[in-house]
Amino acid sequence: MVAARGTLGTIDHVVYMSGPVDSSVPPEDAPWHPMDSDGIVGALPLVQAIGRNPSPPRLWLVTAGGALVDRLPDGVPGNSTQGALWGFGRVVMNEYPALECTLIDLDIDPVSEEAAGRLQAELLQPDGEQEIMLGAHGRYVARMRGMADDSAALSAVAAPGRANACG
Repeated sequence: MVAARGTLGTIDHVVYMSGPVDSSVPPEDAPWHPMDSDGIVGALPLVQAIGRNPSPPRLWLVTAGGALVDRLPDGVPGNSTQGALWGFGRVVMNEYPALECTLIDLDIDPVSEEAAGRLQAELLQPDGEQEIMLGAHGRYVARMRGMADDSAALSAVAAPGRANACG
């Protein structure tokens, strides 16, 4: 990071994309170890380095299948490393709030022109969302919704110290 800052000046954004995205190679045949230089093991030192900076750049973590909304496209294998990186990003949001970490998951073929265009749009026109899933049927974001007071649902919860059987 120090060398990059010296060469580039101010760095405003860092985009971390984990691992090769060759959708034709099944994970078990890939020439990399899933937790080696990619995934969390690659992201952790990056987060630690930029997190020490008094004016850190915004961090974007991009996964392919890390937070599935739809099925992965035919021929695109699932990859648990991507899910682990998504979870790591959630931890980064809490532990390093100054990084303004944003997660983007490509639930579409990550090597397609469509994926490149949609990712470019997210990076160049951020709207404040922190967890974005780009699926075949649209853009999804994480939302918390309030729930109406449902006394039946509340009565199903066991009181402290009591067992509750669900049937």
